[in-house]
Amino acid sequence: MELSKNKRKYIRSLQQKKYRQKYNKFVAEGDKIVSEILAAQHSVEFVVATPDWLDNYTGPVPNAEIFTLPIEAMRKASDLSTTQGVLAVVDLMPVPELPKPGWTIFLDDIQDPGNAGTILRIADWFGVSQVVFSNQSADLYNAKVIQASMGAFLRVPVWRSSLAAFRQKASDVPVYAAHMEGTSIFELSNPQPGILVVGNEGHGLTPDIKEQVDQFISIPRGPGGGAESLNAGVATGIIISQLIRYEV
Repeated sequence: MELSKNKRKYIRSLQQKKYRQKYNKFVAEGDKIVSEILAAQHSVEFVVATPDWLDNYTGPVPNAEIFTLPIEAMRKASDLSTTQGVLAVVDLMPVPELPKPGWTIFLDDIQDPGNAGTILRIADWFGVSQVVFSNQSADLYNAKVIQASMGAFLRVPVWRSSLAAFRQKASDVPVYAAHMEGTSIFELSNPQPGILVVGNEGHGLTPDIKEQVDQFISIPRGPGGGAESLNAGVATGIIISQLIRYEV
């Protein structure tokens, strides 16, 4: 079935947050991500793919309309610099009702979508219970967040909330925050599972967040190390790998 002009306009509109919220839909692109969504049987409105992709696809048959487009037209519909021959219009993920016990990562105004998606992927790898996006952080359904998460958004519950509001639901758990002057993560003594706050890429922790932190923690530079700081995603991976080891 060919894709109508109205459907193409609809897909392009979902590149904007206000329309994702209006229609409760987002666009997922790429073979791996779309295949994972279909395998998870998450609700899909329709799939758009090139004939080549459809010929080579061996996964479960989508319970949705399927439209075909030549690769040139797919590029025009895509929100990414390169297209992989398939996209799907997908329902937004359900909002969690209650936090799960275990570690939580809180993104304190993380605005780079690549960092946000990478942190989701890290959370997925280490079995973090949930990730909370502050109200000023990147939108989960930004195409670059979805792409960088590599399907983690399907498995890791995601909240959008202030830290104070989330803590009311999460009961009395300790709050840790990455900070250059904090205690070395290699000197922690059996930290209890709680919330790890990761600060903004350029400005660090916001003032109101600092007031809620129980313990500041840091990654010490190695001998001869000269970098001013670490990428937010890299730092999160190092810290979580150290915190999770107390649970193993």
